[in-house]
Amino acid sequence: NAFTSRLIVTSGIYPKFVEALKNVELAISKAKEPKESWLQLKLALHYELKQMPKCAETLLLLIAMNPNKPDFDAA
Repeated sequence: NAFTSRLIVTSGIYPKFVEALKNVELAISKAKEPKESWLQLKLALHYELKQMPKCAETLLLLIAMNPNKPDFDAA
C-alpha cells in the first residue's frame, strides 16, 4: 500500500534494497549457474521495490531451473 511504500522510502530501507539487488545481480552474472536461493532473493527484492515485470522475469528463471518443483505447480 502507499503508506508502506512511503515508510520504506523514508526509513532508509529502500536504498538498502537497491544496493542488495545490485549485489545479487552481480553475483548471478558472475556465476556459471546461479543458486536458486540467489534468484529467490532477487525475486523478493524486486517485489519489495514494486518491480513487478522483473518479478515475472525472475519467476520464469526459477521455474525453468526446476519445473517440477511443487511450489511452481499451477494446479
